[in-house]
Amino acid sequence: MNKKILYIDCDGVIFNTINEAYKMMEEEGLDHTNRELANQYFKDVDWHLLIGRAGILNDSIRKIKMIIKSNNFKDVKILTKLCGNETEELAKRIAFAKLLPGIEVITVALDESKAEVVCAKGDILVDDYFKNVNDWHNHNGIGILYDIENDNSLNSINDLGVLSNRQYVKRITRTRNI
Repeated sequence: MNKKILYIDCDGVIFNTINEAYKMMEEEGLDHTNRELANQYFKDVDWHLLIGRAGILNDSIRKIKMIIKSNNFKDVKILTKLCGNETEELAKRIAFAKLLPGIEVITVALDESKAEVVCAKGDILVDDYFKNVNDWHNHNGIGILYDIENDNSLNSINDLGVLSNRQYVKRITRTRNI
């Protein structure tokens, strides 16, 4: 099997920052369904506080360690978009340095494409945002939608742990052969 690089999104896959930010907005009497207001909140919030409150989603750190240990991939990297907040990148880098020492964290500006910042061709992205997964596919990569509410299929997963299963990884790379 030709090993791929696995890129894993941060917010909504590793940390529960999105839902926690909405909860924080509600606590402040702000309407998180107002897209413009929510976008501004992500730019203004203290990301050290947000990541601390959000916590780890679905035991993802332990599962990423299992994925790395499985040796199913050439490399495992974090690929995360930044919203334009001054503390976000530093807060994420500090958190990952503690939780996953040595893992590479690649940041992407909000208006940039993940598939263009890194070469998507033939490699795998796990992301909770359909637009990023679709863009990855359009750049000849293997995009997998992370949807905690959905069951496992070749196009979506609800548990990062399946990526430590060699047979699952072989199946997705074979059926999505680029």
